[in-house]
Amino acid sequence: HGWHANTQIPKFTGFERVYTYTGNEDFSRAARFFWQIVTEKHTWANGGNSTGEHFFPIDQFEKKIPNVGGPESCNSVNMMRLTEAVYQNDGDVKYVDYYERILLNHILANFDPEQGMCVYFTSLRPAHYKVYGSKYDSFWCCTGTGMQAPAKLGKMIYAKTEDAVYVNMYVASTLDWAEKGIKLSQNTTFPVENSSTITVDCKKAKRATIALRHPWWSKEMSVTVNGEQVIAEQKDGYILIERKWKMGDEIVITLQPELRYEVVPGGKHYHAYFYGPVLLGTRVADPAMTKADFRRTRVNVGTKRVPMEWAPEITASPEALISTMKRNDKDGVLRFYVPKTHSTKEFWLEPYNNIHFSRYAMYFHNKSVK
Repeated sequence: HGWHANTQIPKFTGFERVYTYTGNEDFSRAARFFWQIVTEKHTWANGGNSTGEHFFPIDQFEKKIPNVGGPESCNSVNMMRLTEAVYQNDGDVKYVDYYERILLNHILANFDPEQGMCVYFTSLRPAHYKVYGSKYDSFWCCTGTGMQAPAKLGKMIYAKTEDAVYVNMYVASTLDWAEKGIKLSQNTTFPVENSSTITVDCKKAKRATIALRHPWWSKEMSVTVNGEQVIAEQKDGYILIERKWKMGDEIVITLQPELRYEVVPGGKHYHAYFYGPVLLGTRVADPAMTKADFRRTRVNVGTKRVPMEWAPEITASPEALISTMKRNDKDGVLRFYVPKTHSTKEFWLEPYNNIHFSRYAMYFHNKSVK
């Protein structure tokens, strides 16, 4: 505890690489133990870790929420590298679960949608905001990893072994599996829609296994191939479809994400709300803020604090709040309306990764918890 967090993470990625080339399991045990400790005891709802660049004991999470400096972008990029390294050596689906959380809820939320510059700290303080780098006057560590992070967007959607391709995430994408002469095109607008269609392109019919991840956050998952329901072997978190694939074969995956909540690690008074794997946030209006406030030269964290009570506070159980949420999308964005029945004000929830140039809340204080 108290260690500078980002300094430590690459060391363990290096340990896993040493194991890959030498077979010395001491290094792999160290890398996996570190990964487990970070993911179980040091990780916020958005997948990031640390506050103000440092690790701290799990009982400090709730006390750190009011700080303006939250998890650092660099840490998430380096935890993704470590996750890739250990996943490549054993293929355990838990690494995909964690990677998906970081990718959807930290990395995708990190970039100025107009200038492409990256955020250093993601504040977790209700009614605070994030500051994007400026084009010529910000050179933070997170500027460097910010340039590298977009390469992660497609990195773990698919994986392969000699005879199988693994579909890890349901993201619009294409894959050229050159060794098998098979191409896959995945078409989806998830999380707006809860299905994904994968189309097979191959000049000659080819026997292979396509393994579809059954995400932990989807109670049921149904799969059809060319319109027919598939009853297939489930193994290690994947549905395995082994057959001779031909040009134009179509796989349709239907998922069942649900609204859910997570309590802040080691605490009880702050909750984060999700739709399946997607962290939800709310915009907090502040007419005094201009776009320039979000792009402060040589400033890496927002300095204009307002009371946290500007954000909605919850006055009932999280389950009761979820029961009042009504879905009402707008302009292709997933949205839920939350009436004032169980909170201090009515508000809208949407994917946190969609909120830019606004104060926001992703952790909500629950006044009913004693």
